[in-house]
Amino acid sequence: MEAQQLSLTSLLGTPGRRKSLKQQLDAASIHVESGRTTLAELPAVRTGCKKYILEEYIANKNRKGRRSWIRAHGFFLTEVSPDLQTFQTYWVCSRCDEQGKSSMFVASNTTSPIEHLRKSHMISQMDQSSGDAVEDHPCADIPHPSKRRCLEPSTARSNVNKAKELTVGWIVTANLPFTAPSNPYLRRVLELHDTSLAKEVPWSRHSVRETMRKLFEVKKRAISSQLEKAVTRISFSFDMWTSPNRYALLGLHAHYLDASYHLQSRLLLSVVYGGPILEITKPKR
Repeated sequence: MEAQQLSLTSLLGTPGRRKSLKQQLDAASIHVESGRTTLAELPAVRTGCKKYILEEYIANKNRKGRRSWIRAHGFFLTEVSPDLQTFQTYWVCSRCDEQGKSSMFVASNTTSPIEHLRKSHMISQMDQSSGDAVEDHPCADIPHPSKRRCLEPSTARSNVNKAKELTVGWIVTANLPFTAPSNPYLRRVLELHDTSLAKEVPWSRHSVRETMRKLFEVKKRAISSQLEKAVTRISFSFDMWTSPNRYALLGLHAHYLDASYHLQSRLLLSVVYGGPILEITKPKR
């Protein structure tokens, strides 16, 4: 495929008078509050009349992730239309961008970026450490393009993550099977609300189970961090619980004051195996 390159110097003026694309993205990120969910509010850069968003911010369950070694020397931007539809994705060389003479290469394959790194910066795959080197192929990162390029409806990746977390919360609190989200009637209701979001969220039983496992690890780390930042001693109360599936659980109820001196409570549950601890909790006669 013929290399396609867009010079940013002509679009953004002289190199010494403009911020690099990376600096523009970092500056935009400062003003983005947590919880923002629309593409219009995500950090973006403009070149002329075109708008670009970091590819990683846009959800696409069909994209398996980029494995090429060129990721270490640049970043990927996706062009977004005024009505927030996605166009082509480009690779930007970080070294050129820092020097104010950035170039964008169409990311349909890795041939052009690899040639650019080799000729302009004397960087090749052989320069990468053996642990980071990945076998490269011109079309390894991108699925085969369709015969006709068209606009694609998109949603922010944060929307997908929130939907997955809310789905797990719904299943846990309502005691539903993992297959509940794949109900076709529920899917139709969700599609009426947001078609692009319903398309991007994986609803299979395996996906729900995997999301629950990841959320458990994330929440466990968050609670550990909160307990470490307590400004007072942490008081614990103990109790034995039994679950519907007949597991014995040791309930630890933690009480403490946070950095704002607000009372906080956290419930920690641990499955109890064996009998020694049960003997300890038995009242003496």
